[in-house]
Amino acid sequence: YRIAPRVPKVRLPCTALGRVQMWPPVMDALNPFEGNIFAGSHLDRAGNARRDPAWLAAPLGDPAARFLPLWQLKAPIHATPTPRLNWISGVQAQESLTSANAILLGVDKEQVPHFAFDAGSEGDAAPFAGIQYEEVRSIAPSIARGDASLLAQARSLIDWHRRHGFCAVCGAPT
Repeated sequence: YRIAPRVPKVRLPCTALGRVQMWPPVMDALNPFEGNIFAGSHLDRAGNARRDPAWLAAPLGDPAARFLPLWQLKAPIHATPTPRLNWISGVQAQESLTSANAILLGVDKEQVPHFAFDAGSEGDAAPFAGIQYEEVRSIAPSIARGDASLLAQARSLIDWHRRHGFCAVCGAPT
């Protein structure tokens, strides 16, 4: 069972040694996972704790919690001087946020919870005045790798919840 395709060996002449050998920087450039901008989240997903509804309610009310509103599956971006994600506080998010549409992305080293939520879809006006929204694929290479990973996770989960409103087995809301 192979997860990654085999990376071809590149051999370059090494004049100092008079023989052919591997040159590590070339191999690093050919590694298919090295340049993956959607890998490398800095958050702990809290996999065990998130199963407890009581624990899950506590981070939602945390005043330090950070929220990422995605509008039409587009990312909120601070454009200047360098692009970065525009996280908002719980107070700012209250107008669009419900416990049903908040998705816990994880907690950071300081135990600050990070959430994403669907802030609107087609036809809705852009929420939160002053926030610029960009397509995820176009902005991802311009932001930090860890943020691009969180953005991909948030967009994927929100899109999944939009498409799968009910369990295919029992019919319960997801």
